[in-house]
Amino acid sequence: MKLLKKVEEEGNPLVITKDGRTAGVLMSGEEYEGLMETLEILSDKQLLKQLKKADEDFRKGRLYTHEQVFKE
Repeated sequence: MKLLKKVEEEGNPLVITKDGRTAGVLMSGEEYEGLMETLEILSDKQLLKQLKKADEDFRKGRLYTHEQVFKE
């Protein structure tokens, strides 16, 4: 339980080895959920395409202000 508490408090995963090789990883639930969410995003090809386009738009200065988007 001390290791789990340490992982939760520090937020860093702990690599567990056996005979000098990685046998497992202990991480906080929050870290695990974040990792799963990242994997889900990366597996969504349509979402990745949209994110790349948004990044390109940002780099090229194709932006709108908050006021432009939500004008009355």
